[in-house]
Amino acid sequence: MFGSTSSAHPGADYAINKSNPWYVGGSLQGVQPPSHYDFRALRLTPAELRAEFKRLGWTRVVAFQTRNPMHRAHVELTMRAAKQVEANLLIHPSVA
Repeated sequence: MFGSTSSAHPGADYAINKSNPWYVGGSLQGVQPPSHYDFRALRLTPAELRAEFKRLGWTRVVAFQTRNPMHRAHVELTMRAAKQVEANLLIHPSVA
């Protein structure tokens, strides 16, 4: 998958020497989404989020996915990125 069999490449070395000996590929079908009991109005599926962008008239979106609170530098970088391409900004916290 890395186009290399060299153990000098960290990703190739991991895939060849340290990971599972085989993998299964193909299409996936979700059985049901996970249950969440908090912040229900903010837990949108990708399709629901795209519909919300459309409703808001957003045609360009810069997104930042974070698992921790944003530091000042992250805020500055995301705001600059959105401004540079004239986009709206989505802050997407990835939390359990």
